[in-house]
Amino acid sequence: MDRWTSWAVGIAATGVAVASIIMGALPWISLALATSFGLYGLVKKKAGLEPLAGLAAETLIASPFALAFLLARGAAGAGSFGGPDTVATVMLLLAGIVTAVPLLFFAAAANRITLTRMGFIQYVSPTLQFGLGVFAFGEGVSPPMIAAFVAVIGAVALYAFTRGRPR
Repeated sequence: MDRWTSWAVGIAATGVAVASIIMGALPWISLALATSFGLYGLVKKKAGLEPLAGLAAETLIASPFALAFLLARGAAGAGSFGGPDTVATVMLLLAGIVTAVPLLFFAAAANRITLTRMGFIQYVSPTLQFGLGVFAFGEGVSPPMIAAFVAVIGAVALYAFTRGRPR
């Protein structure tokens, strides 16, 4: 990490730490999601597989677990796939495509850019979700969360605008 990246990471971590202290709780779900997706990106990068081959490998690993879950839900009478609700079945089929296409793009990007850059780019989705929650759905935001958000977005901006600068 260069000094700008170190500053950006420090600012983001400080924002999250201050919000956690003020709120009295660690955002463990958010941190677990960030950690798991970061590890996922690392594995994708280190595996070096072509996007389609990587997605095929992931699907082969996850399929037995998903199939067992679906069979158990179906046996319990709570399954939706292939049932009387045609709309639910079609939506479940389309969910595969809607999931696979972004994963293919992610896998292609993981092979082309640094993990540092990939990590900071991944703030786009949570930022859009935050904006939707606040502006489209009128969800309330506490001052500590606003402070954490401003710190994290400031860190992302610092990182983005210092690429290509002297280290």
